[in-house]
Amino acid sequence: MVPPQHRKTIDTTAHPYSVLWSDFRGLLCQGPTMLNRLACVGYGLRDEHLNAVIENALGRSDFTMLAFAHALTDQAFTRWSAKRTVVIVTEARCSLYGEVGPGHPALWDFATLTQTI
Repeated sequence: MVPPQHRKTIDTTAHPYSVLWSDFRGLLCQGPTMLNRLACVGYGLRDEHLNAVIENALGRSDFTMLAFAHALTDQAFTRWSAKRTVVIVTEARCSLYGEVGPGHPALWDFATLTQTI
């Protein structure tokens, strides 16, 4: 996790984040060992440098993203909830492979999520 600040995109190009960033891109989009699932907990889905890599991975038929957050902006929810390989869980609303429904009162919370799963 890069601490939230206005220059975090630039910070990902410096050590130690540059190595992690390279590994992240490789595991999602290239290389011999690509991930089929990405679970995002607490990510607001608004960082374009990350979103570009995730959307590239979503172009693969074998890739699914799970996003758990307390809330998402309307713009972020609309953008990601329409995707057929994305599951979103927030307190107010959820999206399961493009089908939008009511939220979950606590499953978005990391402690609850880990106990439930």
